Amino acid sequence: MSSLRDWLGEGDLRSDGLANQVAELLGQRPDLLPDLIDALTSEDPAARGHAADALEKVARTQPREVMAFLPILIRAAQHDPVGMVRWHIAMTLGHLAIFPESIPKALDALIGLLSDRNALVRSWAVTSLCIISRLYPEQTEVVVDAATPLVRDRSAAVSKRARRALELMTIPALAFPKGWIKSGHIHSL
Repeated sequence: MSSLRDWLGEGDLRSDGLANQVAELLGQRPDLLPDLIDALTSEDPAARGHAADALEKVARTQPREVMAFLPILIRAAQHDPVGMVRWHIAMTLGHLAIFPESIPKALDALIGLLSDRNALVRSWAVTSLCIISRLYPEQTEVVVDAATPLVRDRSAAVSKRARRALELMTIPALAFPKGWIKSGHIHSL
């Protein structure tokens, strides 16, 4: 078992565990990224959740390095039973939207996550789709069509976020709300 897996297994799914410390370590040691990706396959749900959390933070500053693992991220987003994994991967896909080659697979995965049982997953999927729409206006119609049903979501928070996202996608002059964009490399939106 890798030492990163041990670190990431600390705590439970109600906390960040040591995800922040792992993300900080990866800032100094990007060569450990494959070990972090490997932790997404751990049998320990907490380790997977914390790995996804750390990975999302790493993607904010090292998107190119994380992009190399896009197929693994998509698989985790679509199949991991842990909501924390799925919502952090949804966030990560938004960070990777600066790479045009990520869009076809990310778009499909995020649209699929709009029907996830977890409200945080749906909420972050809407956010990342909104980022994609702003970066690639030719995708706006597809994204708007997919996100529109969420204005009637059973979660008031998701419904509110979907309404705001639809405004942002149809009125380009509107600024993104604080907290929606966590990547330093996506600041022009």
